[in-house]
Amino acid sequence: MKDRAYEPLSCENEVRCIIGQAVIELSENQQPVTKSTLALKLLSMADQDQDDERVLLY
Repeated sequence: MKDRAYEPLSCENEVRCIIGQAVIELSENQQPVTKSTLALKLLSMADQDQDDERVLLY
């Protein structure tokens, strides 16, 4: 039972880390952080990973 409660939190933290990484990379490239640029960056990161399960996180 504890594993089920922990799993969504772990997944949620992973999503936050991915979004944070995308924001940092956009900022480093001096690109504006908007919904559009963030969505494109996340799609780009998903494409680079080539991991079908993680694509859902992106």
